[in-house]
Amino acid sequence: MRKESLQLDFTSGLSELMERGRPVRQAVQEIALAGKKQGKMQALCKEIGDGLEEGRALSSVLASCVTLSFPRWYTAFVGAAEAKDCMGETFAFLAETMRGRQKSFRTFLSALIYPALVTVLCFLASLWAVCMHPAYFANDNLAYKNGAAGSFFLSGLFMLCAAFFSVLVLKLVTQPNPCVALMHVLAFLTGKGTSLRESLECAIPVVEKNERLCDAVLAIREDLLRGESVEKAFSAELEEAGFSSAAKLLSSNVTFMEAGGANAFERTAKALSKKAENVRSSVLSCEQPVLLCCAAVYMLILLKNTLMPYLIGGGMGI
Repeated sequence: MRKESLQLDFTSGLSELMERGRPVRQAVQEIALAGKKQGKMQALCKEIGDGLEEGRALSSVLASCVTLSFPRWYTAFVGAAEAKDCMGETFAFLAETMRGRQKSFRTFLSALIYPALVTVLCFLASLWAVCMHPAYFANDNLAYKNGAAGSFFLSGLFMLCAAFFSVLVLKLVTQPNPCVALMHVLAFLTGKGTSLRESLECAIPVVEKNERLCDAVLAIREDLLRGESVEKAFSAELEEAGFSSAAKLLSSNVTFMEAGGANAFERTAKALSKKAENVRSSVLSCEQPVLLCCAAVYMLILLKNTLMPYLIGGGMGI
């Protein structure tokens, strides 16, 4: 069982049981019984159960867990939940967050199928050309751009670059947006009564892989400690870190919240999520036509240097 799947199963199980009123120790025991056919799950529950029996807090047990390592942002959330006594809701939020990350990864893998298929088909077509028409390659110089081998080398390099670039773009648009993750965290924690400064402490591990955003969160926390307003602190630091869209949205939403409206962070997260989804849909809809055009150019070069010389009885290519 993959590490992420085990974490999600454990988190989902705790969420369901604790929302039914089970205390954490009993919930862990019930998860162990339900997963008796899964040795890893039983070992995990036993280690956590032993730690709870020793009187340690769940966040401390999870942070030092050997059977399965939990990320720092996960244990920070659990620690905040222990302080606010909202464990069931917190594990539900964690489970939903983990499902979202897994969905993004599956979307990325699904989007990779077409570039991989096109690249493999082009490679097989090239192999067929070399094997079936060796005469057009035997005495050709790769450095000669108008020769058959030179043409295939340059067009093949172009096709590989196109596939590599498409993978980079797909990874960029399918990975979770760090600003959205930050806003979701702040919306959830502040909605449960956690102070904004404490919420920012919990959010730091969530965005620590994005250095610019992590630095912005640290700077926002310092600004708030100095007495800056929420709107000014977030707007200035997010703008400076390069997240101007999030800064503008949050600034307007803070004004709306102060006038008695909904949670500013929640509104900002929804707006950013919608924008990211529109960009993702646009890129995914363009993926196949663009790669198909690249493959068409490559196949034209392939046919020009194999089939056409055969039909006209000579000729070395384009």
